[in-house]
Amino acid sequence: MMPFNLYDEENTLIMIPGPIEFHPRIIRSMARKVYGHRTKYFRDILYDIYEKLRMLFGIKNGVVLTLSGSGTLAMDSAVRSVATKEDIILNFTCGKFSERFYEIARTVPHKRIITRDVGAMLNWGQVFTTDRISEILDRCQDTDVEPTIITLCHNETSTGVIIDLESISRVIKDRFPDSLIIVDGITSVGAVPIDMEKFGVDVFVTGSQKCLETPPGLGIVALSDRAIKRIDRFIRDGKVNFDEITGYYNHLALYLNHWRKKKDLPFTGAVSLYYALKTALDGIFEEGLEKRYKRISTLSYILRESIRAMGLKLLIEERDNVDVDKYASPTITAITYPKLNNSGEIDLDSKFRSLVRKMGVLIAGGQSELKGKIFRVATMGRVGPREIITVLGTVEYALRKLGFTPQKSGVEHALELMESKNIEEII
Repeated sequence: MMPFNLYDEENTLIMIPGPIEFHPRIIRSMARKVYGHRTKYFRDILYDIYEKLRMLFGIKNGVVLTLSGSGTLAMDSAVRSVATKEDIILNFTCGKFSERFYEIARTVPHKRIITRDVGAMLNWGQVFTTDRISEILDRCQDTDVEPTIITLCHNETSTGVIIDLESISRVIKDRFPDSLIIVDGITSVGAVPIDMEKFGVDVFVTGSQKCLETPPGLGIVALSDRAIKRIDRFIRDGKVNFDEITGYYNHLALYLNHWRKKKDLPFTGAVSLYYALKTALDGIFEEGLEKRYKRISTLSYILRESIRAMGLKLLIEERDNVDVDKYASPTITAITYPKLNNSGEIDLDSKFRSLVRKMGVLIAGGQSELKGKIFRVATMGRVGPREIITVLGTVEYALRKLGFTPQKSGVEHALELMESKNIEEII
């Protein structure tokens, strides 16, 4: 007999940056009959998803393609499908997921990767401001190197920072108007306003299990007309030239070509996940995008300010001297561990998160070089005041138990902010 656990895996509040909490009706939709993926029934579902995704990405032109695989597949496909041996690639990296673009770039055809050469690798927790981007582009021009593919991470999940994508894209386009901009929006699309065409982004990727409230397994790539022209180099007379592409399942030429012909997928899709995605998107648009974005922004602000009121610091304010409210992510808050009153340096990560988990809440730790140094709380999907109060209370209890005395109760501060903002009108 298994030992009793009040908060087992089926009864835990998920507050990690994906997979997130999914509404029961989204999960129930996956129990529907798995119907033929080459039928009009399924194609109608695909097209409904397509139209709603176009609105989320803010594109009137271009195409949105979906793939059965994780967000990393979407990232890989995005770079692989536009890169050639003539390209000079620049990756702006400041954390684990922006660095993933750099790792992917090393596997695709390219003339040169200049990421390290021009100092485009910030310390984790720092932010790419327009000034920093300009300095890096200055170095490109000083060395007569013109990047043709540039990658950015809109919302760096590992460090809890978000960039001013519109302003940065404008700076890049002013310097290198012919460059192709590829953006990881895996933890921003569906949570913050996106206007791909206004931003000047050519390729925007996301995944299903974050802000789109769908279980893991679907990658999504939005393409501008400029990006489509690049991929069209591998398509002739309605057929993909397999001698020229460097991939198969992960090359967008196959997806683009098939979508044009049949408004369909080139391979068997994850049918049940498409059911779930349709249900999730229906819910997103039922709430309304403007109201959704305001809810997420407001609740993340309340979480962030309540954490700071306790005397804790965000990673961004410990590592960088920037405007916290502008650059702190609205979908993931990264918090550094404090020093304990009774033991100095914290040997805390596993003890703290285990205690939080025992209290029925799952939060995330740090990754790679931040392992053991931070904890992270997500505010994606259908997060509301209930979740914020619960996670703050649990975090505060665990820290108190381990010897930390808050300057102020985080729960008390959150309630004050919720009252001042009339939170019931936002949800």
